[in-house]
Amino acid sequence: MERILKTTGGLILPSIIIIIYIINILRAENNKEKIIKPPVVFLILVPVFIFLFWPYLWSNPLENFLFSFKYLSDHILTIHTYYLGQYIFATNPPWHYHLIWILVSTPLLYLSLFAIGFVFIFLRTTKRLLKIEKNNSYIDLWRSNKELQDLIFLLTFLIPVIIAIDFKSISYDGWRHLFFIYPSLLLISMFGLNLIRIYLFRKKNNYLYILILVLVIPNIYWMYKNHPHQNIYFNFLAGKNFNKKFEMDFSGTSNKHALEYIAKKEDRKVKIFNLSTTDLNLSKKILKNTIRQKISIINDINDADYIINNFRDWRGITKPGDFTAPKNFKIFHEIKIDGVSINTIYKKY
Repeated sequence: MERILKTTGGLILPSIIIIIYIINILRAENNKEKIIKPPVVFLILVPVFIFLFWPYLWSNPLENFLFSFKYLSDHILTIHTYYLGQYIFATNPPWHYHLIWILVSTPLLYLSLFAIGFVFIFLRTTKRLLKIEKNNSYIDLWRSNKELQDLIFLLTFLIPVIIAIDFKSISYDGWRHLFFIYPSLLLISMFGLNLIRIYLFRKKNNYLYILILVLVIPNIYWMYKNHPHQNIYFNFLAGKNFNKKFEMDFSGTSNKHALEYIAKKEDRKVKIFNLSTTDLNLSKKILKNTIRQKISIINDINDADYIINNFRDWRGITKPGDFTAPKNFKIFHEIKIDGVSINTIYKKY
């Protein structure tokens, strides 16, 4: 079941939409042709856009798609991930893993609006479900296309989360395996914003827009200040020392900028050792050729000119705060987010 979930996660959204539309077609008494058209168009466009935005499929769409599907079903890494101050196996996360990650890595404004929209849609749907009576078509799960959209947003967010919790689906780092539900989270947040507009502001929409702008500006500034590392975002729920509780730069994107920084400061070819377990050679491959020629990634720390550390240990041995460099290496540069180093460069002296 674990492998099925891993390979079909991206199919959950279109499946839910198709099921909902089938129900909509079956319950329609008139204008069925008008109702059938949207799901037909949807079924045509989904594979078209998958092909357009997945370059790997361009050379051989069917064969490459089947290969990717099989590869994902067989590809399981027995690595550790850092969560709530301790290492856990990525293949067996606790039930609350995804929920906590969503809570600590989503802006509070979005979460607050989402909570309002989610509760409203969930309660409305639940009440409608409990009140459904035979032969009373006016009492139904949705009574307009807008309510149908709200239900789709609710289900495309809720069902993947429930599946991830129930089956403890593999999550190598954070909740990136569930990022496909983020649009649903934002759309429900927009619904929550609309409820606030209707019930609290009414004819004073301009005040609401000004308020939202004021609340959004800090996030915009934060992204600008921390570019290009704005993917490492934690709200205040994670606490100031988020590095002692959660994975930070688990994908190693800061390694590229660390290598560039070293190359910029040196006129000679330098030897660099990686203190963490992310692969510096992958980062080196995406550097400009002139920079690559100045860098040599080595496996012997004693022979290194520099050490790079992005605080990642797949083995689950060294916690982020416990990494140490030899005494003859001193901190040369740090890439920080909210005062916390996500990548530290050490230089031999």
